[in-house]
Amino acid sequence: MRSSIVGLIVVFALPLAVQAQKPRERDLKLPTISALGAAGLTPYNEAPLSPRYAAAGFNVNIPIFNGHLYGALQNEATSRAHAENQYLRDLQNQVVRDVQTAWLNANSAFQRLSVTERLLNEANQALDLAQSRYSLGLSFNHRTQPSRVEPD
Repeated sequence: MRSSIVGLIVVFALPLAVQAQKPRERDLKLPTISALGAAGLTPYNEAPLSPRYAAAGFNVNIPIFNGHLYGALQNEATSRAHAENQYLRDLQNQVVRDVQTAWLNANSAFQRLSVTERLLNEANQALDLAQSRYSLGLSFNHRTQPSRVEPD
């Protein structure tokens, strides 16, 4: 039971995760700026070096010549999101179909109960009538024997 609930959570969460991936893939096309800084003390006190130091730098990345990699990644993320949504819709349709089939089978079985009950009542009535006829002497039991075919 627990594993099926976990499976359902995964099935419903996967399209959301794939949808969240789409903007990240789109953002790869945008320029990025990263900065780095460092500060500290020099390990040895040497005369030409200051006892403290600091440095800073930054990097600008502009994705111009990447062979359309980021556009392909964005298209892949869009296609994957569409496929996961289709899979989820298919799974939902299967569950709906199975529930409807089970409901129709149960309803049909319930309706057959009344038909079976009427058939049982009619069979009991026919048995009562046949017993009454027999007890009144209006009919008698015939015993049949299998016929024999004599070979020529």
